[in-house]
Amino acid sequence: MLEDGGGDDLYHAYFGISQGCGYDTGIGYLVDHDGNDFYTSNTISQGVGYEKGFGILSDFGGDDHYSAHTGCQGYSYPSRNETFPGIGILSNMGGNTDVFSEEVNDDTLRYKTNAGVLMNKCSGK
Repeated sequence: MLEDGGGDDLYHAYFGISQGCGYDTGIGYLVDHDGNDFYTSNTISQGVGYEKGFGILSDFGGDDHYSAHTGCQGYSYPSRNETFPGIGILSNMGGNTDVFSEEVNDDTLRYKTNAGVLMNKCSGK
């Protein structure tokens, strides 16, 4: 678990299994309470459940930028041997101008592949 109380932060991962990624029945949780933050990664990050893991990235304020490739940002990867999928959630609950790797409108709740969820709640302009 990683929790940050505020400030403008840069979260950068060269590979994956980071920024709120749960792997192999594990739990990954990143919460940032405030600030204009940048999240960058290549794969398997930013609220991802991988191989029965539970991953959450929650950001509660500021104008944030999320940059990642396919299979990130509220995504779930199924287990190769069992029927139980991972659960991945990206929850952005504030800010006026948030940017994601894919187009995401303000005040959106999007259900993604398997058991993935992306929530973007804009605080108003």
